[in-house]
Amino acid sequence: LNKDKAKELLKKSGAENLKLKLVYRNDKKTLENQALVVKENLKDIGIDVELKGLEANAFFKQIDDPSKADFDLIFNAYLMGNEPDAYKEVFMTNGAFNASRYNNKKLDDLWNKAAVETDKTKREEIYKTIQKELIEDMPVYPICYSNATIAVNKNVGGIKEAKTAPIYMFQDLSKLYMIEK
Repeated sequence: LNKDKAKELLKKSGAENLKLKLVYRNDKKTLENQALVVKENLKDIGIDVELKGLEANAFFKQIDDPSKADFDLIFNAYLMGNEPDAYKEVFMTNGAFNASRYNNKKLDDLWNKAAVETDKTKREEIYKTIQKELIEDMPVYPICYSNATIAVNKNVGGIKEAKTAPIYMFQDLSKLYMIEK
């Protein structure tokens, strides 16, 4: 964080005495700690942030229903796997997890095109285009990545073949099997 540059940009934009409400899920201590750090960082550049921790149901009601939204910033965590298609629900105009209300018709078309493209190389190029557009627009601002821990019993085999993935733990549960003693 370049505080001097941030202050300069705020001044240049004419933004003064900014007060923002940041909501986060209070059932996740990590999110609360991260929200506190963000609040302090923004305070250092002259932005006052009110933190509001919400229980999960109240939090998601604010995301799901714009008429109930009472926030300027939202702090959430997503666990995604390696499949880029999983991200469309965060970034498509009508995506189930589009808390930012991001709306980009060009990207919506690209997500839909990628979902049906069978040529691996062409599909990869579509996702690269999507990624470039998201970097340009920045509808969300990722700040960290967490590691996940998965515990299994020594009597379960096929772990490597099942390929662990953050969003759903394993890409292919059919590869798991019980080891006989």
